[in-house]
Amino acid sequence: MLIDKFLPTYEFNEVHTIRVNASPEVVYRAIKNVTAEEIPLFGALMGLRALPVRLTGKVMRASDDDNEPLLNYVLKSSFVLLTEAPNHELVVGTIQKFWQASGGLPPERITTTQQFMEFAALDYGRAVLNFAIAPARSGAGCKVRTETRIHIPDPQARRKFAAYWFFIQPGSAIIRRAWLWAIKKRAERDY
Repeated sequence: MLIDKFLPTYEFNEVHTIRVNASPEVVYRAIKNVTAEEIPLFGALMGLRALPVRLTGKVMRASDDDNEPLLNYVLKSSFVLLTEAPNHELVVGTIQKFWQASGGLPPERITTTQQFMEFAALDYGRAVLNFAIAPARSGAGCKVRTETRIHIPDPQARRKFAAYWFFIQPGSAIIRRAWLWAIKKRAERDY
C-alpha cells in the first residue's frame, strides 16, 4: 500500500473497512466527493474535537460550505495530499502537536510531499490517513479500507499524545466509520 511509503513506523493506528457494491472508479469518485453533510454526527464530533481551541477564544468551522467535499476541506486545513493512485489509493498527511489545544502546527505550513517527508522536529506528531480500494474477495464490488497512522519520535511527546488518543480515539473511530458509510451510500447510489 502507498501509505507504507509515508509512515512505515508508527505507535498509534486505527483501521476500518467496508464492502461497497460499486466499481473502483465510482468508489474513488465518492471518496473525493463525499461531503460533511453526508456524514451523520460529523459536525457534532468535530465540534467536540475543536472544543479546546474554542475555549481559547478561537473559532473553528468544519467548512464554510456543507456541500464542499470533505477531502477538499481536509486539504485546506493542515493536511497535504501525499500521493494518489486513482481508483486504488489516496494518502494525506499532517504534522502537528495534536495534544495541544491549538493543534500545535509547525512554524512553517507543510504544503508538499517533500516538506512532509523532510520535516525533522522530533516533538511533533506525523499522521497519515489513507483510503484504499481493493476488489472484493467474492462477488462484485470492492472493499474500501481506511487507515490512520500516527508516529511521534519523542518519548515525552508520545506520552502526551497517548493521553490525548485515549480520549479522542473513540470519536475518531466513529468519524472514520461514518465516513466509510457515506462513501458506500454515495457510490452505490451513483453506480
